[in-house]
Amino acid sequence: MKKRVNLDYQLFLQREERFLHQPYSNETNFYAAIKRGDIEFIENNRKKYGKQNKKKPASNGKGLLSKDPIKNERYHLIVNAAVITRNCIEGGLNQEDAYTLSDLYIRLADETDTVAGLQDVNDEMVRSFTLKMKELYTRQIMSRHISECIHYIYNHLHEPITIETLSRQVSLHPCYLASLFKRETGTLLLLLLL
Repeated sequence: MKKRVNLDYQLFLQREERFLHQPYSNETNFYAAIKRGDIEFIENNRKKYGKQNKKKPASNGKGLLSKDPIKNERYHLIVNAAVITRNCIEGGLNQEDAYTLSDLYIRLADETDTVAGLQDVNDEMVRSFTLKMKELYTRQIMSRHISECIHYIYNHLHEPITIETLSRQVSLHPCYLASLFKRETGTLLLLLLL
């Protein structure tokens, strides 16, 4: 009962202060733009919303996760990192790449002690993920077979890999796989496997 009373009181205070969270559609449009690698949307969004108000952290519609402005900004960055990471994995980004990038930016946030600095880290993180997704979609001009080969090579870098192993992975004849790989990537597959 006490939690419900606290929620009602918080909702009352928010109405009194005329605070509203951003519309959910803003959030979904933002994450969808990152997922599809739409760097232009992200840059325009950054210019539109710019730096957030440092004295009233909840005034930007993001919500108040902490009364301490630095903690509030850090918590929002961490939530943002988690949501972006999962959206990008869903969009085709290699899971380890996505988690490692997320970990990197969360560690940077942990070492940053100003609201403006955290906002810069967040902007850089959003840009990095968006560019990764743009690169991914640009590379997706490749066939499924070649994409699977590249993922297999990447995930088995510390193991011996032969063209026969790759051809079994993608169910193609080794000679055909080698010529397809050269045509789509411009690289001789045999050189990668040395």
